[in-house]
Amino acid sequence: MQYRGMKKIFNSVFFLFLLQLAQAQQPVSKDSIMITVFLKHQQDKNLDSLQRIQQKNKFTEQFPPQTARVVPGTS
Repeated sequence: MQYRGMKKIFNSVFFLFLLQLAQAQQPVSKDSIMITVFLKHQQDKNLDSLQRIQQKNKFTEQFPPQTARVVPGTS
């Protein structure tokens, strides 16, 4: 029974490895740059207040720009 659990974990890790490998193979334009954004949790604000601020500033309409391509981060 424990073998099945280990097999599932191995398959999951192997799948994630292959997915990561596939993403690393994507062609990159010569005029592109990669920017990493670190988000910090603001403990003095709750999610509702942050969403109100985003709506007020029309954040979802302005970000990301039309010319940007957003990809998931890798570590």
